[in-house]
Amino acid sequence: MQSHADAQEPKKTLLDLIEETEKPKGRKDDAGKIDMTLLEDMPLALYAVAGVMQWACTQKQNPYERGSWQYVQPDRYRAAMLRHIFDAAREAKECNGKPAYMRDKESNLLHAAHAACSAMMHLELVLRELNESVQGYHIDLSE
Repeated sequence: MQSHADAQEPKKTLLDLIEETEKPKGRKDDAGKIDMTLLEDMPLALYAVAGVMQWACTQKQNPYERGSWQYVQPDRYRAAMLRHIFDAAREAKECNGKPAYMRDKESNLLHAAHAACSAMMHLELVLRELNESVQGYHIDLSE
């Protein structure tokens, strides 16, 4: 029979030792920063906008060079956005509001996707021109 003095604690494994050590506390200062994960709530819209941009760079009869939209006057995109909105409204009226028919004739993509893409391009250019913040948050693209 083994006495208490002879009894040994089981040897600790490396995993036991790691678990016993104090883990460093993670830290990320996000206070006052825009929560970009909010865009995750609308993946279909973001994919649709990216689809318009991809179509324009790859499948359009005379494709645009990627990024060339940045060198166009912002009002051209406002005009394009309005054209797509009005075309969608006209087609919806003609087709009893069936969204499947509210598509751009050239790309066969939804007018709403074209309008959203143009709106984002317009906004991006206006913000760059003004070097403004959005809702009081400074936009630092270097982060």
